[in-house]
Amino acid sequence: MLWNKIKRLISAESGNAISLFSLSMFVFLGAAGMAIDVGSMLTSKTQLQYAVDAATLAGAKGLIEGQQNAIQQAQSVARRNRYLNQTLILSANEVSFTGGNNISVQVSRTVNLFFLQLVGINNVSISASASAMMGPISGTKGLKPWAVPDEGWDYGDPVVLKRGSINGNGGGSPLPNSWHFPVCFPPVNKGNPPRGGRVYRENIINGSDMVVEVGDILMVEPGNMNGPTNQGVGTIMSMDPYAEWSANGVINSWYPGDSSPRICKISLIDPNQLPGNGRSQVTVTRFGVFFIEGMNGQDLIGRYMHAAAIGEIDNSVSANSDLYAVKLTG
Repeated sequence: MLWNKIKRLISAESGNAISLFSLSMFVFLGAAGMAIDVGSMLTSKTQLQYAVDAATLAGAKGLIEGQQNAIQQAQSVARRNRYLNQTLILSANEVSFTGGNNISVQVSRTVNLFFLQLVGINNVSISASASAMMGPISGTKGLKPWAVPDEGWDYGDPVVLKRGSINGNGGGSPLPNSWHFPVCFPPVNKGNPPRGGRVYRENIINGSDMVVEVGDILMVEPGNMNGPTNQGVGTIMSMDPYAEWSANGVINSWYPGDSSPRICKISLIDPNQLPGNGRSQVTVTRFGVFFIEGMNGQDLIGRYMHAAAIGEIDNSVSANSDLYAVKLTG
């Protein structure tokens, strides 16, 4: 009889242990599942915000061609971004404007859950928003190493960005030295610019990593650099070989918007203050944007256009610009 009581006690203890173990496993799996779902929500929120930021900046760049173009550029960039392996499809009513230079994007999306469905929570809503503005640019990186007299071109005009000879083609009249000599970075008022063909060629390919601002003073190279010019231009042409200029701008590019490596930012200078007569410096008055068509003999030809880039906005700078700055404001 005593033995039977002992067996019943042991059996009861085993049942309690199994129950406690089962309950512990349920709690553990529930906590693990909740952690996975919460992590998924946080990841999707971060990815969605990144996509919205990128779309908003693209839309701000597109404002240079108007609000409809801004919407299209924002939608295009949104489609190239994903959150939890879902493509961000941006509708036009999720894009709004304040004035002519401010754009906002606000989205809300549903994310499906997994483990929390066991307690009746099937999905959760996540949201993201961003605002950006476009305005006159006061300074920028990525400039190509040429300085061109500002002659007031019309959109699409072909412009000689660098002459192969100071006397022009066919021995014509002498041309301004600034069309003959490339320039060095950083500006002399900000540092000591290195010279030479290798640095010049790298600046053609990658653009300068130095910030140049309106009013900065650039040193001109003493040599013509025909060889490095051909090498550098050949490299950027090969990055987007089928791009070409049309009446509607750049077509057949491998790159979206104005991101082709053949679209270049260049310093513009006052045509009444050209180098020469012992002067070897030029002062930046504003910035121009050109599509590089290529070399015509030893002359470098670009098409005059306009574009926007990420940079600092300075409303004290003249709005008469071809290069505008965009930045996130919220």
